[in-house]
Amino acid sequence: IISPDLLPVRAVAIDPAHSQMIWVASKNQVYYSSNAGVSWSGQVLPVDHDILFLIIDAADSKYIYAGFAR
Repeated sequence: IISPDLLPVRAVAIDPAHSQMIWVASKNQVYYSSNAGVSWSGQVLPVDHDILFLIIDAADSKYIYAGFAR
């Protein structure tokens, strides 16, 4: 995983139920913070396309949807 400050941010989503939870996407990597950006964790998704958007399910924020470029 590459540090998020080295990649361009393509998408940002804030959990509507928990405003301290922030999700950021860059290329095929997703970073998340549970403390409003003080610290971050990340994960590389097993895809060959860049993430273009993130959507948090308003009814159940444990579901996060990602849209990809072709």
